[in-house]
Amino acid sequence: TSANNDKNDTSLVLAQVEEAIANERLLVAARLLHQHVPAAEWQPHHHSVAQKAAHIQRVIDLHLSPPEKEQGWNTQSETHGDRSTVIYYKVEDGSQLTCRIETPIEASLVTPLLAVFNESQLYDTWMPRWDFPLRLGVRQSVKLQERAGRGAHVCQVTVDMPFPLSNRQVIYDTYAVDCIDAEDNDNDDDANNADNDTNNQSSRIPLIALAGISLNVGTTVDDELVIPPPEPGVKRIDFDAGFCIRECPADHPCWVNHRNHKKNNKTTSSTTESDNDTTTNEPLLLLSLTQYVNAHVDYVPLAVINFTTRTALGGLWAALLQVAEDVRDGRRPEHTKVIESKRHLYDWVARRIQTLLDKMTTTTTLEENRPTNETSHEGAEEAEGNGPEVTGNREIVRSHENRSEN
Repeated sequence: TSANNDKNDTSLVLAQVEEAIANERLLVAARLLHQHVPAAEWQPHHHSVAQKAAHIQRVIDLHLSPPEKEQGWNTQSETHGDRSTVIYYKVEDGSQLTCRIETPIEASLVTPLLAVFNESQLYDTWMPRWDFPLRLGVRQSVKLQERAGRGAHVCQVTVDMPFPLSNRQVIYDTYAVDCIDAEDNDNDDDANNADNDTNNQSSRIPLIALAGISLNVGTTVDDELVIPPPEPGVKRIDFDAGFCIRECPADHPCWVNHRNHKKNNKTTSSTTESDNDTTTNEPLLLLSLTQYVNAHVDYVPLAVINFTTRTALGGLWAALLQVAEDVRDGRRPEHTKVIESKRHLYDWVARRIQTLLDKMTTTTTLEENRPTNETSHEGAEEAEGNGPEVTGNREIVRSHENRSEN
């Protein structure tokens, strides 16, 4: 009888695990597995979920930790159009680049941006390429497999490298994790994380996270895809990246610049232009990217390092944001076609973004009278803000504005 009760309890927990997995709540699923299901009863996909949850938790912790100068971070600030961006980067052992990029964005841009990121087979239609002063850029991007889960897929990207380096390639697995509801990140009782103060703090911040991690040659994905070796003349790299989307903190170094630029534009624009700019009163979210790349080369020329960190990173990020704007405003027919074919996915994203806005502790909009002498991230430099729809996103904004007015 006791054994039967235990079996029934385990079956109930396993049902909750599968429900959490189906809704991209991998942290919840992993916690239930670790705390309530004997390891002997785990299925193969449970081990994969636990590994992904551990990886995404590390991504979240990194995004919520300040990039201290003492840890070797360099800082540069950029302005592209009307967006202020702060870029942190460090180069270790000659060829290992770690970067962190952060930009406040309006809520209506989130779903288009996630679509641009998710539709990796279109990367080579918009990612910038350089031929001078050196050759660098995406040669080809191929989505090798659509996986179970919203936005989960395996992608192969080949990059042209400057002489004398051979071209580089990465095959990576990407997936999304919904950490919006409180229980999604409630790790206080997790035996593996109970002593981790960062986890306990991050458990109270609603967010959406995406992760991509490189796959080694010979790895089997879902019993279908076996990762092949690279073609002759191409070298594989190690790659680990993560996106986080959350409420933009009031003390973020880019927030004030972004707000002031929008207000200045509103003052100098005609009444008609100002009235048509529906982004001015939108709530702001913080988009952040962390990325680690090991190019597997003994020595990278200083000119290549400087070009990558000072030009390519900012240019690629600006292109991502610009394309997301184009998608939102209907100027990217290829993306629009793909999005319309996946309405179930992108409508779900829009609904979850609305939930995220509902849970924001404050309404961070461009019209708020926030102080301008806030403490910014360690080492951040101010950047002057001068100068550049998916169905459902405008409804998100209007709903949030109406709630704020009430």
